[in-house]
Amino acid sequence: MSMESFSGYAAGIPSGATVLVPAGEVHNVDRSNRGANLAMLRTVASRSIAGVDDESFGTWETVVVTGGSGCVGTALLRLLRRMGVHRIVSIAHLEPTRKRVVPGVEYIHADITDAETIEALLCAIRPDLVLHLAGIRDPGMAERRVVDAVRSNVLGTEFVAQSAQRAGVPVTVAASTGKAMRLFTSDIYASSKQLLEYQMARAAETGTMRTGCARFTHIVDNSLIYDKMQRWATTGKPIRLHGPNVDLFVQSAREASQLLMLAARVARENDGPSRVQAITDLGWPPVDLLGLAMDVIEETGSSSPIISIGFPAGYEEMPYPGTTDPRTAGDHSPLFNCLEAAMAMASPAVGGVPSVGSTTLSPRTESVDRRLLALKASVPSRSARVVRDHLRATCLDYLRHRLDCAPTPEVGAMGVRGTHRPLFSEDHLIAHEVITGHLQAEPRLKPTATLSSVG
Repeated sequence: MSMESFSGYAAGIPSGATVLVPAGEVHNVDRSNRGANLAMLRTVASRSIAGVDDESFGTWETVVVTGGSGCVGTALLRLLRRMGVHRIVSIAHLEPTRKRVVPGVEYIHADITDAETIEALLCAIRPDLVLHLAGIRDPGMAERRVVDAVRSNVLGTEFVAQSAQRAGVPVTVAASTGKAMRLFTSDIYASSKQLLEYQMARAAETGTMRTGCARFTHIVDNSLIYDKMQRWATTGKPIRLHGPNVDLFVQSAREASQLLMLAARVARENDGPSRVQAITDLGWPPVDLLGLAMDVIEETGSSSPIISIGFPAGYEEMPYPGTTDPRTAGDHSPLFNCLEAAMAMASPAVGGVPSVGSTTLSPRTESVDRRLLALKASVPSRSARVVRDHLRATCLDYLRHRLDCAPTPEVGAMGVRGTHRPLFSEDHLIAHEVITGHLQAEPRLKPTATLSSVG
């Protein structure tokens, strides 16, 4: 249905939006899966990682959690309490709400971008594990507050890692995102998390501290989109979707906290490069956001229309076509790209939990280190354009570095998929140019294979 066929401009429908379901019509739609997506969201909220219990994570004496006042941070503090950790300290910029206060936890108000304070705290506490969750998590907010997002997510990570090293912390693990699987992205949040993973890998190479990362997907316990749907439906405003065919993998805060602790155990028990962990089976099918919107409208008795507004900055419509390999995608976490899946095959998962995948992170390189220094130096300018440009340049060098570290046949197959399939964005074009340039400089393989031979 076109925009012109709907008479409710006063209802807040922006110009250029497409009406997917007109006001009041959801209740008349005949759906075989009525309520299924909302039920899935609520079921996942209580889900745990298959095959793990509180005994799976090892024994820790003193643990510091940055960002412990948040949703995942609170679930993590509760898990640490159940595990019997002797001393648990939360360091966060925001105080926890009353319902998120976990008895027995020490709460310290501090900002991770205050390097001196963070180092002083860690040196005084002397934890045997730091779990780093603090940072800006909303992709839309990261686009609106570029400098703050880079200061928090990139500089804050550097300060936590450096402070942990200087305090003699044996293990530090950081929370990442499935968006880090992208080959190249200009989105601020996803870019910052790619660099977080690089920073953790670098920290493991430059001292005795062992590190790791845990990649999350959409956490249902504090779902940004579900909260917005509820608010829009109860106030009669249009429910805004990025498009009519958007699916979303989801997981629980409990699973996220368990994944962090598994990553900590893997880091402590295994030598070698830093690793990133992700759940292999996130459930199928994923949540259909159009179906979820209709479920919310029906449950609330709302007459809200459902509209499509397109993909704003911070939200990529689809990844570069070569990002995943259909031949191996089902064997690994959907949060790993094809290069990471190949590295996982070359270096099998550790930890003894088949429901969690593990792959190695790329080692440090001087080119990315130099870019990070320039990015850090750009932050005091308070210029979103300048900081964005430095972030983009750093992530481009990081992509080149990851291609240098990846198996050449996998890069070749990825380039073929990108050559034979549509490229939908400037980010796709940039990624493809870097990949094909890498292959042209690689004498062992050119991107000349057929699409059928690579899936």
